[in-house]
Amino acid sequence: MADFCERWLATHGFEIHHLERRRGRPSLVAIAHGSGGGRSLMLNGHLDTVGVADYDGDALVPQIRHGKMFGRGAFDMKSGIAAMMCAAARATAQGSLRGDVILACVADEEHASSGTQEVLESFTADAAIVIEPSHLEVTLVHKGFIWFDVEIQGRAAYGSRPALGIDAIVKAGYFLTALEAEGQRKKTNITLVEGDAARLERLRQEGDAITTKYGGRPQTMEIGYHTGKCAATLLPALADAGSMTAPIFAFLDSWGGPDIPLDIARSIAAVPSSEVIVTFGTRFLLQLGNAEAHQAAGDKAFGGTRWREVRKLPSWQKKTFLVSTYRDSLKEAGFPFVLSFEMLDEGGRDIHLVYGTTSHKGLEKTKEAVWKVDPVRGIGYRDPRDPDQTTLDPETRPLQQAILAELGKGERTLEQLREMALLETVYRPSHVPPVVRRLLSSNAIQSEGS
Repeated sequence: MADFCERWLATHGFEIHHLERRRGRPSLVAIAHGSGGGRSLMLNGHLDTVGVADYDGDALVPQIRHGKMFGRGAFDMKSGIAAMMCAAARATAQGSLRGDVILACVADEEHASSGTQEVLESFTADAAIVIEPSHLEVTLVHKGFIWFDVEIQGRAAYGSRPALGIDAIVKAGYFLTALEAEGQRKKTNITLVEGDAARLERLRQEGDAITTKYGGRPQTMEIGYHTGKCAATLLPALADAGSMTAPIFAFLDSWGGPDIPLDIARSIAAVPSSEVIVTFGTRFLLQLGNAEAHQAAGDKAFGGTRWREVRKLPSWQKKTFLVSTYRDSLKEAGFPFVLSFEMLDEGGRDIHLVYGTTSHKGLEKTKEAVWKVDPVRGIGYRDPRDPDQTTLDPETRPLQQAILAELGKGERTLEQLREMALLETVYRPSHVPPVVRRLLSSNAIQSEGS
């Protein structure tokens, strides 16, 4: 394999380096040098495969069936190596790029990655893409692996006098039990609570279909299905699953009503690095605010009675007041960073998503995810503080207004405006510089020294 790749890449003008510290296990590095001034990219793929003993048929004779190639390593990962070789050759065929293109065809990926380790002793790059098959899912990180040997020491003793000895097998049992507990601690627990038994069964069927599609549920994942009201069922279910000692992401969908007590969010916030999304509909809350018999439920949802002041406000202020009050409630519950989004269905009916996190980075990531929502599917996001805005698209007029309002309080740096956009609006920090440039060019604002 290494010889074949070497001949092909040399024919296409690549500089070849042959590495073979372990005899019979060569790795190949092929370089298309850049003209200068650019960054380098390494494409990495492994030449070896797993064994052929369990293969059904002749593993080394490729076959085409139903438009697909079958053979040992066709998927993992001869196809990847072929793709990266062809891509690199095409990219450099018309002349050098500014940066180096480095191909690493390595040995031993299936065991200890000694091929890549040998390559990295002599070659490096600004970035790397490992062409592993991933079902077309871009994978940004990998947990890695480690091998270790454990030696349990004991002391032999006569069978009738065991107290004089140390049983290494029993001691090993303690180690294995602790190792299993550590593995449990690293598990992902998915806890689903649904008040309607039929809907819960549908959730179970959907979950089974998804895990079957991807080859079964991973050993590191547990899925629990629970029937009952969220207020009474969720926290005990999380505790039973051992989830109250690790970061929690909780999506609390109230179907528009205020039946999610703030105490649930408060308990989740007490677990480090946790996040929560709560949904509620302002129309339902407005009705509840005018019904004395049901206001106690609203008090539990908001963690107090301040929300009841909505009855005294003019209609055009009610929605903004409720959202703002609930944001303050989540902060009081222990989530210092809070965002809110108004989601509209095709009929224009609104429901609010209020997101709370203890992580500044989590806030940024969530906002990035929200902006990837496809607006053509009938759902749009808008800033609830701007009733004239229809959907949250690249139109940044509301952000412009927010920036002008912020500058009205005094001088601000660009970084302070980016932070304001992140924490106080539905926009991303990256939206700020273009708006600031537009305001500067129109003389609506001035920069220091201008």
